[in-house]
Amino acid sequence: MIRSLGTHAIAPRTSPLPLAALSVPIASHGSADSRGPSVAPVSIDAARAASLIFKKQGTQPVQKCWEVPGTPMRGPLADSRGNLYASLSDQKVVVSLSPETGVTRWTASIHPTCRPLLTPDEKLLLVCADDDQMHALDPASGVELWTTAASGGLLNGADGHVYTWWNGLLSRIDLDRRSVAECTRLEHGFEAPPAVGRDGTIYGGAYNGRLYAIEPGTARVKWTHQTGGMLRNSPVVGPDGTVYAGCIGKALVAVDPKDGSGKWLTLTGHWIMPEPAIGDDGTVYVGSCDNKVYALDPTCGKPLWTFEADGEIRVRPVPARDGVLYVVSDRNRLYGIDQRNGAELWSTTADSYVHCPPAVDHRGGLVVGVNNGKTCAYRHTVTAERVQQQEMLHDAQTSDATTQAPPAPTIEQHDGWVIVGGVRIPVNHGASRSA
Repeated sequence: MIRSLGTHAIAPRTSPLPLAALSVPIASHGSADSRGPSVAPVSIDAARAASLIFKKQGTQPVQKCWEVPGTPMRGPLADSRGNLYASLSDQKVVVSLSPETGVTRWTASIHPTCRPLLTPDEKLLLVCADDDQMHALDPASGVELWTTAASGGLLNGADGHVYTWWNGLLSRIDLDRRSVAECTRLEHGFEAPPAVGRDGTIYGGAYNGRLYAIEPGTARVKWTHQTGGMLRNSPVVGPDGTVYAGCIGKALVAVDPKDGSGKWLTLTGHWIMPEPAIGDDGTVYVGSCDNKVYALDPTCGKPLWTFEADGEIRVRPVPARDGVLYVVSDRNRLYGIDQRNGAELWSTTADSYVHCPPAVDHRGGLVVGVNNGKTCAYRHTVTAERVQQQEMLHDAQTSDATTQAPPAPTIEQHDGWVIVGGVRIPVNHGASRSA
């Protein structure tokens, strides 16, 4: 029987087959990824096959688990354990929610002005508020640990630092000293928050279609790259430092961070409104107003596959570690796409327009903030069970490894003594005296 997820008990299968037994050949609806699968083939094949079985049995594979009042600013945030965090400006609070039920874990009475941000080590939850302070909270309890004077939106840089962005001013926060360490004035008409590279270089796009690389502190322009259209979204820095930017000129460009030279350019059928996203294997995903999502090879920009939705893609796609690419269209539809080949695994319709990227929890599900005054959680039951079984297998393997016999103690032999595991034991003393 499939386990209960959230507040919904899932109907039992007709036969208790393990997911591995469901790995049957399924006709692909997208072109094959020539670079090989980014996730275990058995897992995704099983998810697709199980989805078909659910449909044949008349069971809805995507379920709405819960909804709670409040629309998160720029969407909710999920940590690596699935706990959710949201800034609810209308209620003047920051909250943490249970991913299973939507029940509030804690509430902080802060009037937020931005989406919260977890530090890379997830030890702090940061949020700027209308008191012109950045508040550092304990993610587990919501207790305020400290504050510092800072305003605007928050972002993590590829250099490991946290930044605030407000009115053309990018400020680097020193979390150890709990203060602003450096400010850079950016006067190039950036429409969206910039990105920060591993070396601290600031990248931002402007109305004039230029991508700028700027030296932190001095604001000296290191180079510019003309993309061919207005840049309405944030650039993204890849694992190797490559800078990706999508423009109104119907193109996604990849730029060398050293000198601003173009690595490649891939055209789409219409404007690119959201910023691109980078998968764990480096694949670049970008949505377009031509209703399509493109998966691009980061080395050359060649489309590995495309997926066509029922409406424009104005929200950033979310590649999750469960092997699914989560996509929303401007017609309120949510999609789960196979990251390997672009095949649709499932889709469902939200209650109203989805204006933000979904927050995906670690068990293979998604939580979406929508603009009807509610935050709604959906879960694809097959993906969730597959991830749960994989976690159970991992836990069992880890348990087996920890229950193995401890290593044999070290033995050192000395004249008249043996030291076993640090304990001195006298041996053959009588024999030594008689000799």
